[in-house]
Amino acid sequence: MVPEEVANQVTVFISLYILVFIAGSLIMQISGISVAEASGASATSLAGIGPGLGASGNMGNFAHFNDTSKLTMVLLMIMGRLELLPFLTIFTRSFRRN
Repeated sequence: MVPEEVANQVTVFISLYILVFIAGSLIMQISGISVAEASGASATSLAGIGPGLGASGNMGNFAHFNDTSKLTMVLLMIMGRLELLPFLTIFTRSFRRN
């Protein structure tokens, strides 16, 4: 049996992960990247899963992305490597007070 508190924490983490993925995809779409490429680049950057979709796929690269998309991917990469909760904790008031 998994305690209810642990199940709630896992649900929060998964929800946060999906929210960050969607936010990254939307930012790239607003900057002019297609839906498939933005979603693939967001997933690739956040999870480190390999090549993206479209022109950034197996034989492509990320050179054609604009600066806004590249900055978004950099932030997603940092969040993915450091894990979301410790990264987001840096921006809380209680962390800065201590």
